[in-house]
Amino acid sequence: TGTAECFSEEIAEEAAAQGIQCEVLDLLTFTPEVFAARKIVVLCVSTYGEGEPSDNAKNFDKWASDPRNDGALKGQRFTVMGLGDMNYSKFNNMGMSTDLNLDRLGGKRLYQRGIGDDSQDIAADFKEWKDGGLWAALKKAIAEVMEEGGFPGGDTAGAAQVAEVVVKPEIHMFFAQEEADGAAKDICDAVVAELKGKGVDVAGIQSLSDRKAAEFVKKVPKRGVAVVIADCGPEG
Repeated sequence: TGTAECFSEEIAEEAAAQGIQCEVLDLLTFTPEVFAARKIVVLCVSTYGEGEPSDNAKNFDKWASDPRNDGALKGQRFTVMGLGDMNYSKFNNMGMSTDLNLDRLGGKRLYQRGIGDDSQDIAADFKEWKDGGLWAALKKAIAEVMEEGGFPGGDTAGAAQVAEVVVKPEIHMFFAQEEADGAAKDICDAVVAELKGKGVDVAGIQSLSDRKAAEFVKKVPKRGVAVVIADCGPEG
């Protein structure tokens, strides 16, 4: 989601302020060799539908869930921030499974798993997790890695590698249609079909005539995209 991207970038900005070098990565580019070479990773992962990973994390999830890869992450430190919606039955499933998989693969959990609920205040959940001890845990992990020989490429003190999920901006469609002969809904459906044909997912489609429309607009994440298609009356 766009929310995961925002949170990833926020961690990267604060890490720089803490003197920690980091890199924000998209799991769409995941390869086992590159990921396993990371000494410290922070993952923000979203749960879609009935407990599924986001599209860009599917290859990573498939690899991490395969018991044949057990031990592949020995020596890596990790922590996970899971994002989801309590209204779904398998709430935060991707965050939970990623946390367990990385542990099974041989990684060492450096900090507790975070749980964000989009049906409530997901930004507050993230802040509570981040401010509850993440930075102290990361600095401890960096010190441990340095004692063990340091980071690949000869990075020195204060150097950590932070791999986080960055996804395409979350797109929300809104339409306002004249009841009699409006075309906004048909155009909206055509745009969604075109986007899907290009591999772009749409997070939601909402009529602006719905009395709860304002609440849906407020839920569009900071870096999300809101597309509004509206019919115009005779007076414009």
